[in-house]
Amino acid sequence: MERQVCIALDSHIVATSLKVSRNQAVEHSNLARSLERMMDHAHQMANIITDNSMIKLDAKQVPFLQLSMWKIAIKKLMINLRTRNSHEIEEARLELKQAQNQISVFEEELISEGKLSNSEMMIFRLSESVRRLCAYARDFGEVLLNLKLYDEIIVRKKAD
Repeated sequence: MERQVCIALDSHIVATSLKVSRNQAVEHSNLARSLERMMDHAHQMANIITDNSMIKLDAKQVPFLQLSMWKIAIKKLMINLRTRNSHEIEEARLELKQAQNQISVFEEELISEGKLSNSEMMIFRLSESVRRLCAYARDFGEVLLNLKLYDEIIVRKKAD
């Protein structure tokens, strides 16, 4: 996707009409890539749950608690596509890191117990996807911070 955006922006007309620089376009393609990867994991999770519908899941268990944390954090980040509040972005990124750490501890405990049952294996695969959702959302937040910084640099250059 990044290559496609860069090729499109090689045309001065496209860049001018979109009113973005090449750097901004690359960062927007990075946002799109993060969203695409999160969608891939959401799709994978849906398939895992559908294929194992006979296994009962507890929404109050790791990694499902962290999935709720991810949902709240990604909502903050999506709002900050417009507002670009660096404090909110960093807060969301820290919450996502905390969720990742909790999931990692859970996965280590699950693996340390030895051979996994089918339901434990399913939960492990789900937790792995939730952990990846958090990682891609953190990347998304980092790109938002990069865009904010770039915007501030442009504003300062125009002021000088």
